[in-house]
Amino acid sequence: MPLSWDELAQGLWLKQQLEPAITPMLERMFGYYMVTLGPLGDSLDTSASSIKRQLRLSSLLTGSIRGKETELPLSENSIDACVAPFCLDFCSDPHQMVREIHRVVISDGHILVAGFNPYSMISTGKIWPSWRKRYPWSGRFFAQGRIADWFQLLGCEIIDRQTLAFSSLLGTNPANRKIQQLGQRYAPWAGSVYVMLMKKREVPLTPVKPSWKTVSRIKTVGALSGAGVAGRQC
Repeated sequence: MPLSWDELAQGLWLKQQLEPAITPMLERMFGYYMVTLGPLGDSLDTSASSIKRQLRLSSLLTGSIRGKETELPLSENSIDACVAPFCLDFCSDPHQMVREIHRVVISDGHILVAGFNPYSMISTGKIWPSWRKRYPWSGRFFAQGRIADWFQLLGCEIIDRQTLAFSSLLGTNPANRKIQQLGQRYAPWAGSVYVMLMKKREVPLTPVKPSWKTVSRIKTVGALSGAGVAGRQC
């Protein structure tokens, strides 16, 4: 996992593209505690959220909490919101991270995930062997539909999603503003980065009352009486 934005190709430009995109999503978060995961989250601006107690959790000493993203040192249902920028792409066990995020977030809490879109220009970097060892191409790119499936299986609801940063990140200059505008207008699914806002839902377990049916009693006395009369007539 990259330890800073500088280790990513065009990392500072990506950060500049990401922060305004997640601002309206952060504004929808409320509560008492928010945790931002990973080294890249240490310097990410999340001040748009009204949540005052914002914690930074990473494997570095720079975070307010030191720990692994796959073993969050947090109690169950203790966090109102979780932000995970580019964590799943570089995690050795992304399924476990998803389960941990779901575990610590309260019911109706928010989860914001950012990742690299494999169906975009950024995947061209994986063609060249020399680029595969560099960030972000050394990571695994998961489609946002796949990430959505993982969280939806746990009961999360997708509230908002979008893609941004229409660029391959190759070379020294990222895509210009004109390409960004054309991409958002004509191919909004093809951005190199996706962001997804989810809400954790929990369906209450309501006991189902059994449907009792009244069984009519068999009038055995009358039946036997009739049978006896019929027998005497024979």
